[in-house]
Amino acid sequence: MSFYLSRRMKKMSAIILGLAEEVLAQPSEKTSSEGAAAALLLAHVAWNRAVDPLGGDQVGYYRKVLCALEAENPNCLRELKATDCEALIKDLVKPKAARYPTDDRIIRVCGLMAEHKVHVEWHHRGGEGTNYCLLHYPGGDDEAQNHEARERPRQAQGHSRPNAPH
Repeated sequence: MSFYLSRRMKKMSAIILGLAEEVLAQPSEKTSSEGAAAALLLAHVAWNRAVDPLGGDQVGYYRKVLCALEAENPNCLRELKATDCEALIKDLVKPKAARYPTDDRIIRVCGLMAEHKVHVEWHHRGGEGTNYCLLHYPGGDDEAQNHEARERPRQAQGHSRPNAPH
């Protein structure tokens, strides 16, 4: 497996950031870090459900992460277009299927890091190993400098993993 993304494949962090912004009620620059993390989490779950309809956190483990975000900021879900997270996830599955119908990457970890960077770890469906991407958030004007894609043997600490039991 290559350490670098194919020229045809768009950076996962950029894709997820775009999907997450679709569920924000206001521009990302005016959104709290918890609100942004909630939007990224929903985009993460929606992406994986679109790639693997029988997997992808069908039982709602992501709700535990949302509860933790709400504990830090009780208003974070009000920063989304709606508070019905399952409906938002279903709404995000549609653009994934339409825009990236053959993209089979499964997201393992997705979250915000220091300096407002989006961190995504993924692997191809049925493949082993993890690739990851970093993208400056919001804006992404230094995207090329902040992007990394390489194999990584372990999961990052402190990110959401809604596909695994907690």
